[in-house]
Amino acid sequence: MKEFIDFLKSHKIISNLKKKYLKDSISYEKFTFMNDIDDILSSFVSGNINLDKLAYLYEREVSYDHRKKLGEIYTPFDVVDQILDGVGFYNNNCDGSKTVIDISCGAGSFLVRVVKRIVKYNRKINKDLDLSQLKKLIESIKSRISGIDINPIACILCQINLLYELFEIIKYIHNIDPLFSIPVFRVECQNVFSKTFNEKYDFIVGNPPYLFIRDIPQDQKNLINNRKFETSQGQYDYYQLFIEIGVKLLKSNGFLGFIIPDSILALSNRHIIRKYIYNHTIIKEISYLGPQFDDPIVSNIILILQRELDHKKILKNVVNIKLKQKSKTISNSILQSYFKDWNYKFLINLNSEDIKILDYLNTNFPRLNQIMENPNYHLYLKRGVELTKEGKIVYCQTCNKYYPLPRGKLECKICNNKLLPQLIEDIIINHKPNISKIKFSPFIYSINRYRVNNSKFIILDKEGINYKNPEIYKERIVIRQLSQNNLICATYSKNGYTSQSLYNLRIIKSPVSEFNSFYLLGVLNSELLSYFFFKSFGSYKNLYPRILIEKIKELPIMIPQTDDEKKVSIIITEYVKKVLNLINKDSTLSDHLQIKINNLIYELYEIKDEKREYIKDSLREI
Repeated sequence: MKEFIDFLKSHKIISNLKKKYLKDSISYEKFTFMNDIDDILSSFVSGNINLDKLAYLYEREVSYDHRKKLGEIYTPFDVVDQILDGVGFYNNNCDGSKTVIDISCGAGSFLVRVVKRIVKYNRKINKDLDLSQLKKLIESIKSRISGIDINPIACILCQINLLYELFEIIKYIHNIDPLFSIPVFRVECQNVFSKTFNEKYDFIVGNPPYLFIRDIPQDQKNLINNRKFETSQGQYDYYQLFIEIGVKLLKSNGFLGFIIPDSILALSNRHIIRKYIYNHTIIKEISYLGPQFDDPIVSNIILILQRELDHKKILKNVVNIKLKQKSKTISNSILQSYFKDWNYKFLINLNSEDIKILDYLNTNFPRLNQIMENPNYHLYLKRGVELTKEGKIVYCQTCNKYYPLPRGKLECKICNNKLLPQLIEDIIINHKPNISKIKFSPFIYSINRYRVNNSKFIILDKEGINYKNPEIYKERIVIRQLSQNNLICATYSKNGYTSQSLYNLRIIKSPVSEFNSFYLLGVLNSELLSYFFFKSFGSYKNLYPRILIEKIKELPIMIPQTDDEKKVSIIITEYVKKVLNLINKDSTLSDHLQIKINNLIYELYEIKDEKREYIKDSLREI
């Protein structure tokens, strides 16, 4: 280690790298770290820290929150190796001319591992490389590997990391040939959104930045808009743009391997990138890893793609699925064509039985959204009052309006002025106001299945608060965001406002009288639809997903048409009304009625007995 540090100093490598990457007079909080790098590297000698993990030094010096804002989160080396294995880089038979680029290279986790494999492969085929061969090896690495990062500090660390990985070879060459030039690798400090690429690559690997659209700086959004990406529509994330760039940079049949958030798999906002991936690549592998970084909220997958425009090959492709669950990895395989059938959702935890059941439900019954768009029906599905659950509001003296209490800093989201703590109020109260002039309404604070669990009151005269149309709170189904015992949680209420965490579904007009709110409530609370919901939107995590409006709209809804179907729906309606009346009085009887409702809904949807048992078992395993 000391020898390498002395080597860096004697050849003025760090000072040269500073000149190369820090030539612009930009104010950067991380530059203080760079100014002390010589001393920091020297301290490694006594601590015996391997420079192969130099990226961790940067992580230690710069806060996680700051790096996250820039999308700068570095990758564990076991994940890097898994990705390189997935794309087939140097699996014993790699062509020595293959090119690799990491378009968000950071401190070089991926590129260092690439170099390690290149050196290992060359030593395997020729254990005794002579001076000329070693020089050619260095030149080959310089010409074949590339990196791009927006952060100049990361680029410097990447160069040092690569030098350290090749230090023994460079030292050997330099001892024999002192005039040998110390290599500077193709690591470019540039914004990938403004760069013009003049070549294609065999392999593109990396950990692209994760940054949701609301957190992307405006100057970056302008660059993105100028590039006219195909996937930058709606609520996009940085990582999906990096996927699009990566796919476009691949040679024909080239491979891309990224670690990205699992939100890509089924979130409706990611539909456009899933469709792009489907139409332009063969999906070789999706490996679910779970949380891999300091932020436990983000759960990750490895995505391995191969550039392909032959649609026939895409249709025939079988996607290799790996699911890491606790201490074991479960393997699965799914035809890529199924993803198109599922409206481009990547439902990676479905087995053949799940696929058959979902295909049957999706094919034979309209989605709730389709019914809502049918002019013969009039339904609405709306969120409640735009409030936090606690119901606290604050008055802005500049705007002369009330707003929900912001999270974090006490600043107005409209005018950005400071808000005063003494102007915070409660809009949700436990009892009716004593003052007769105050306008108020009942407020449904929480629900359980078939039951309003907690009611309060909401004050209605606070200008600025988005109360929504009072009509949406009349005689409707109320649906909770969170499941109850891995089942959709809904009830019926004649009145009472709700917060935005409860959804209000109302049938205003239906040409089929048997298709009414009580029948629909029974369908929503059924085992069948809870199974559909879980398998369609959350199965890869083995956790029941949040029940969001966009997902509710995709539920398959049986509208009774024949006389026999209408008779069954009438019975379901009667049972649902009984459950609503009994739920607070006799839980045993209401549970017994719910079993009957479940069986009647299975009957309406024509689900056979063996599939019913499979569905019940699936819900128990969540």
